[in-house]
Amino acid sequence: MQAGNEKGQTLVEFVLIVPVLATVLIGSGWLLAELHRRTECSRKVFEAVRGTLEGMPAIDFRIAGGILRESEEGVEGKLRCGKHVEFLFLPKIDRRRGGR
Repeated sequence: MQAGNEKGQTLVEFVLIVPVLATVLIGSGWLLAELHRRTECSRKVFEAVRGTLEGMPAIDFRIAGGILRESEEGVEGKLRCGKHVEFLFLPKIDRRRGGR
């Protein structure tokens, strides 16, 4: 009779663990997708701000809903990606030689 009880216990364990494993796999996939989306958002903001500092237009960034502000101190960029807002400020660096 032990073999029948062990088969039943194995079936119950399987039925209980499958939803847990599915939740872990789905959650891991969601986290990876979110990480990729935030990384892409950060990259877009950085490229737009750096390009603006170098005198290049950031038309694609503005079309995507990004905001660029130039000031005497540097360039500020902001882009909303879903619920996350990525913000970056890069200062203008003097073009003087170092040590003077």
